[in-house]
Amino acid sequence: MDGVTLQVEEGEIFGLLGPNGAGKSTLVRLLCTLILPSSGRARICGHDLSEEEAVKAHVGLANGEERSFYWRLSGRENLRFYGTLQGLSRSYLDRRIAELEEVLELGEALEERFDRLSTGMRRRLDLARALLHAPPVLFLDEPTRSLDPEATARLHELVRRVAGSGHTVFLVTHRLDEAEALCDRVAVMHHGRLRAVASVASLRSALGFRRRYFLTLLLPSHLPPPWADWPWPVEERPAPRPGCRCLAVDLPDEIPLEALLQPLRAAGVTVVDAGLEVTPLEEVFRRLTTEEETAASPIFEGPKPATIAVPPPPPPRLPPLRAAAGRVLAFLERDLRIQVTYRLATLLQLLGILMSVAAFYFLARLLGPAALPYLSEYGGNYFAFVLIGIAFGGYQAVGLYAFAGAIRSGQMQGTLEAILVTPTRLETFLGVSALWSFLLASGQVVLYLGIGMALFGAPLGPAHGGTALLVLLLSLLAFSGLGILSAAFILVTKRGDPVQFVLGGLSSLLSGIYYPVGVLPAWLQPISYLLPMTHALRAMRLALLQGATPLQVGRELALLGLFAALSLPAGVLAFRWALRRARAEGSLTQF
Repeated sequence: MDGVTLQVEEGEIFGLLGPNGAGKSTLVRLLCTLILPSSGRARICGHDLSEEEAVKAHVGLANGEERSFYWRLSGRENLRFYGTLQGLSRSYLDRRIAELEEVLELGEALEERFDRLSTGMRRRLDLARALLHAPPVLFLDEPTRSLDPEATARLHELVRRVAGSGHTVFLVTHRLDEAEALCDRVAVMHHGRLRAVASVASLRSALGFRRRYFLTLLLPSHLPPPWADWPWPVEERPAPRPGCRCLAVDLPDEIPLEALLQPLRAAGVTVVDAGLEVTPLEEVFRRLTTEEETAASPIFEGPKPATIAVPPPPPPRLPPLRAAAGRVLAFLERDLRIQVTYRLATLLQLLGILMSVAAFYFLARLLGPAALPYLSEYGGNYFAFVLIGIAFGGYQAVGLYAFAGAIRSGQMQGTLEAILVTPTRLETFLGVSALWSFLLASGQVVLYLGIGMALFGAPLGPAHGGTALLVLLLSLLAFSGLGILSAAFILVTKRGDPVQFVLGGLSSLLSGIYYPVGVLPAWLQPISYLLPMTHALRAMRLALLQGATPLQVGRELALLGLFAALSLPAGVLAFRWALRRARAEGSLTQF
């Protein structure tokens, strides 16, 4: 964008037009704080864009993007999730959803899964989500895209109803008929610059387009034509009936039709018929976006005072701590509900764990005493050794992949943008999404160890639970720091993450997940000690198989603490830098 300056008044329906690539969606995302401006300032309801939380409380965005919903959740579950991210209580949300159900005629959409809804009903849910927190300003980005004429007409009526209830509507559209039907004023953008801001009638007038009236007149035979001295262009056309005269008269917008009819009647002329031909908005748009016209001065008309409804009052919001707790629970509930819908996949995962444990059990029987020299410090049992390795290795996988995976998934599904329009910070989104992954990984660890002990007699113990928990905590901190660093790479490169590639590959090969580090060639063993997984596995195995105390694994704990102390700050700093860069480039939600 280049030097965009405009002012939208309270209660106005304001349209933004422009060809593809003009910068329309970029402007909307900038005003919703999804993109950082390189220069200049903007204010929403008196709040500068730097006041992100205040701005987000005053805006709602309906982007017409079906992917921004969770398809395996119902309409009500989706609305409750996004409403909770706005810091709204469940009781208020239920009342608000009931209000929107009536206003937007949602009907069965609330109880039906989103993937089973019609396109028109999905658009209504998109509008309902944007209105959950009663924002004074509503941004609509091509809301009727892919809708049939009947669904379009219904949505237009809903938009008028919303504007009539006190909301300011900022409409981005490719449909010129839609802009003319709904908007008080429109702006035309071309190559990132505003070419015009005015009402459609004022644009026609400014570009020299006039209203053409067709008059069918009946004149007395003795009367000379009274239009001979009119100051407006007059063209006589063939009359549609005998004895009549037909005129085509071009009038500027400020001259009413009555200015023609009154003197004609006064002169004794009978007006048989009057029709109007208006220059199509397509022609106005074409003129404003041609290279010749863009060299001319832009057209600007300020807003006109209007009588508007009282803006909706702000909803009651939860205190910060309760709102933060509500967001954490909302993310966990979302993931649990989605997980439950994949029953077959969950069952197959359980069977996969069982088969994996069985495979290593039979491999351990094959190795027998041959592995004893390398396993003596862990009790000499390969099955117990590898069982801990594959179970605990899941934590590193989650640490490395969960944060970047949450961003990647949100970008591909389209939900990331919808989440970031709420007061939810990206860091919160990452942390809570990773929390679910860590909970799943913990469940898998319990299954691995439980199946190994119950079905295959894995000799775990005597375990020292305190040491194991301490090792787990320090390991998660170290893995999380590396995972946040990985997420920073994903924000910048979108694909190709060296953190996952190097650490994931090296850890599988060198850290002792499947075999002791001692079997590695002497020149590779020093490299393995540079990996946090190596020390985490050794400490965990000693705690669970030999009952080692924290003092007995003090070296490993100290190294894990060092890894965490280095990786966490480095990951957070890199992520903040990558986040600023992605927002400045406008690539935050791209993949």
